[in-house]
Amino acid sequence: MAERILLVDDDLNILQANQAALERAGYEVVPATCVREALRKPDLPGFSLVISDVMMEERDAGFILCHRLKSSPATEHVPVMLLSSAYEEMGIRFSLQDRQARRWIKADALLNKPITPEALVQKVRDLLARRQAQPDSALA
Repeated sequence: MAERILLVDDDLNILQANQAALERAGYEVVPATCVREALRKPDLPGFSLVISDVMMEERDAGFILCHRLKSSPATEHVPVMLLSSAYEEMGIRFSLQDRQARRWIKADALLNKPITPEALVQKVRDLLARRQAQPDSALA
């Protein structure tokens, strides 16, 4: 059975390209175009991974989605990977390198856009492998 990934991005071109790359790699991908749509997925706790853009309907929409997932007992175990073009668009660089940033951002991985489909697939593989190796501990 393929691992299920919830992929959230308001840019349909990026959403479709990333969905196609992940499906070619053998993952089952469920797309969503905004935080509200993502949070309405009835099987949210059953996903192996959530990948979300940061800037969607609001500039911090991905952070809000991540915070909601990590604050809920039903979904706190689901790894979250955030994709951000904030550096390219606004000159703001986010990082998970220090404890304070990880506490604020709450994501398990944070990647800067643009990212190639091949690099995304490799990062997904790495994150899911770490999750399997450390199922009860923090990934970041």
